[in-house]
Amino acid sequence: MTYTDFRNSLKDRKVLVVGMGRSGKAAIDALLRYGAKVYAQDASDPAKIDEALKEHLRNEGVETFFGRIPEDMSAFDMLVLSPGVPTDLPFIREAAGTGAEIIGELELAYRLTPARFVAITGTNGKTTTTTLVGEIFREDGRKTAVVGNIGEPVVTEAVKADEDEWLITEVSSFQLETTREFRPLISAILNLTPDHLNRHKTMEAYGNAKARVAVMQSEDEFLVINGDDPAAMALASQSKAKVIPFSRKTAVLGAGAYLENGGIYVRDTDGEAHYICDTADLRIIGDHNRERSGSGGNVLLCRNSSGDNRQGYKRVPGCRTQDRVLRERRRRRLLQRFQGNECRRVGHCDQGSQKQYPSDRRRRRKVTGLHRAGKAS
Repeated sequence: MTYTDFRNSLKDRKVLVVGMGRSGKAAIDALLRYGAKVYAQDASDPAKIDEALKEHLRNEGVETFFGRIPEDMSAFDMLVLSPGVPTDLPFIREAAGTGAEIIGELELAYRLTPARFVAITGTNGKTTTTTLVGEIFREDGRKTAVVGNIGEPVVTEAVKADEDEWLITEVSSFQLETTREFRPLISAILNLTPDHLNRHKTMEAYGNAKARVAVMQSEDEFLVINGDDPAAMALASQSKAKVIPFSRKTAVLGAGAYLENGGIYVRDTDGEAHYICDTADLRIIGDHNRERSGSGGNVLLCRNSSGDNRQGYKRVPGCRTQDRVLRERRRRRLLQRFQGNECRRVGHCDQGSQKQYPSDRRRRRKVTGLHRAGKAS
């Protein structure tokens, strides 16, 4: 089904949007745009729902189920779940049993747009890498929007985008587990370490959710993956896409990106290595962030770019980890790392990282002012 056919198919379809976070609100607006009969559900007490949102929904004729569950789940043709909503809730399983299609906002966005997707996932480093790839694409002269866990909700940009636009998308396991047809032209799996097991239950289920970023890809599409991470590399077997590894430890023999003598290189499909820039030129600091620069180089390789994209690399600061250069001391950078859990998770902090700060929410909020609860990985 083309995106035009899907848009037309939404007219008068009964769609329940579950969860009134930013993605849920965006999904409602997109569905209303194409004539769907929209319903909204959220587990929160009605008194705690934003009054402006409730007024907006009333004005649009959206029936709401706040603090309660619809009695007849067979009434709906489709459910669109927000990322924070578990798929195994009884009323969602009941709806699926009556024939309703269960998808998420990411899948909805994909079906609604002619735009092309680059989808980036992993336990750590998604925000930095997504920001970096967005800058690289802009530097390459491509019409680009950075969306998903950062920027606008995916569906907000998707309904405005045309076939020439690239949606550089940070995606979490929560978003991916409700995809069905989602098929980015370029996917990336940065790493895989235990996380969100309270939701996914097992490491295998968590990995399978991550792998969904690439499972629908064909031989003509690309999977950029961390060649130094065996757990991530194992997921490549679930995709038919061309696997393009990146490594900070060894020079890749085929197409891919690697670090060598302080430089970032990308080897093309003809075996020729191309210098990108020195790691010293990057504003993002640490071995883990150099890996992310390698993944960005691979995405560039997948698009056969011929331009000079060095400025895209150099403009991007560290995201979320809030790495800062404090001073030069004996030719060595000393780093202050506001999120110490990054070091513990990644397991190979830059040599200059001398201090790890507590990762509790109060500390992060007090020091950075940037804490946002509930972000999925």
